[in-house]
Amino acid sequence: MIAVTKEIRDSIVSIIADSAEYDASTVQISKSGEVTAKKDQDKTAVYDNARYLVGNIEEMIDANGNRQIGW
Repeated sequence: MIAVTKEIRDSIVSIIADSAEYDASTVQISKSGEVTAKKDQDKTAVYDNARYLVGNIEEMIDANGNRQIGW
């Protein structure tokens, strides 16, 4: 599993900020590597307070913090 450093977290937040659905300020990374976030009202035009599983940290970035293909 990838250790979550400040740089790794910043990479994940950057990916979420570039998404068409999620609010980067709500990102949480679990100990098991699951990345969750809430929908962004400005991006989706719908109020939704639920937290969604966005992906797994190892699928989103490599150990150096670089985006994986598809993210």
